Amino acid sequence: MISSPLSEQLRQLRQFVHRHLRDVHGCHGFDHVERVCQLAEWLGKRMNARLDVLLPAAWLHDVGHAATDNASHHEASLRTARELLPTLGFAPETVQAILTCIAEHRFSSGRAPSTLESQILSDADKLDALGAIGIARAFAFCGEHGRDLADGVQHFHDKLLRLERMMHTPPAQRLARRRTQFMRLFLERFAREAVAEE
Repeated sequence: MISSPLSEQLRQLRQFVHRHLRDVHGCHGFDHVERVCQLAEWLGKRMNARLDVLLPAAWLHDVGHAATDNASHHEASLRTARELLPTLGFAPETVQAILTCIAEHRFSSGRAPSTLESQILSDADKLDALGAIGIARAFAFCGEHGRDLADGVQHFHDKLLRLERMMHTPPAQRLARRRTQFMRLFLERFAREAVAEE
């Protein structure tokens, strides 16, 4: 259950993130953040997580992509969250818990999620890289970075097909299994079409 004060804080966070990401397109734009928030809320309710920690972290986890140097977007996201959250009335211990989630959610962070909320944010972010959405995002990424279709297919094998094994929560594991199965079917079809075999 989301309380009225939290609902208002989340509304303000959504507006803030929308403003900051309005010029960020492709894989890490506002639509990605919105989907991660929806997945995080769905998972959080099933896992009895602290939504006052999880949902603000989900809204702010990629806000740093508005910065010039996207390589360090997670650090920019943490700075933004650290400055913004107290102004919206979040208590210091809640702010720290949110920052922990943001710091630990990344695929390449090297940090294992240390709280349930961190695990769920990590799962939600990875789920958005799987299934039909994941396929679309993979090739959008190639277009953004001047890579060809072969690079996109390789990305599935280098990263995306491995994500299913990295899920922390049972509901995310079930979703990841279905979405990964869909991607495998797509890759099989892609391989046949690439050599004109129907």
